[in-house]
Amino acid sequence: MPDKWQLAYASVVGNAHLKEGLPCQDAHSVCIIEDKVIAIVCDGAGSCLYSDIGSKLVCNYIAEQLNNSLNDSHFVENLSDETWKTYVYELIKACQNELKLFVEAEKKEYRDLSCTLIAMVASPQKILTFHIGDGRGGYKYETGEWQSFMTPFRGEEANETVFITSSIWDDPEKYIETKCIENNIQAFCLLSDGCEKASFQCNIYDETTEKYSDPNLPFPPFFDPNVTALKSLNDSETSQDEINKLWETFLTNGNTKLINETDDKTLVLGVLV
Repeated sequence: MPDKWQLAYASVVGNAHLKEGLPCQDAHSVCIIEDKVIAIVCDGAGSCLYSDIGSKLVCNYIAEQLNNSLNDSHFVENLSDETWKTYVYELIKACQNELKLFVEAEKKEYRDLSCTLIAMVASPQKILTFHIGDGRGGYKYETGEWQSFMTPFRGEEANETVFITSSIWDDPEKYIETKCIENNIQAFCLLSDGCEKASFQCNIYDETTEKYSDPNLPFPPFFDPNVTALKSLNDSETSQDEINKLWETFLTNGNTKLINETDDKTLVLGVLV
């Protein structure tokens, strides 16, 4: 049988936004084309008036352009690290131009559309990724080991990051991380920072050094049971809509950290079946 991806994806409004009556500022987009997956997660800046609109616009634009590129059946296979980086830079510049056209037409401020961006194209043998800002992303080898494919950008101040609307072109390699990873991929994840405390090894206190560290690794006790559950849902031919509803419920109250999270939560999980 040919390789097939089974996915679960949802965005859930955080407790703080629920109390304040604010919309979810996260957005996601997922598309399967034969044996390849496009997955995108955007997290709108909480301090920006229309970041929920910005995150949706960016998600939709990046998804559309990647989808168009995948019309070339050899797109993934032919890309090297440098050609992928060049492609990503041009894609981000084009997306920024679309945002500027939107704010000009709608009489809004460009900065008010600020959001982070994580994107990937995954095949069973290769993943292409890029990101601007924070959030997390990882993948599972055929051997069962989980690895991160990105390092979230952290500014000098607490909770400071960078957005697609930021001044990033003076030093693009500092603000835009791109990767081509060739390996036998069994699963992957993309998530906004509202899910990282529940699902990643991060912000761990070392009693010896009395300092916090960030291993930046997917937490197997979180992901492995969900991978198994997703495979079972696939075996039982559960519809994608039903899976996403279950996933939304899980992100809302699946464990204590998810229940207590104040920020919006988005998590895309893909499993090769």
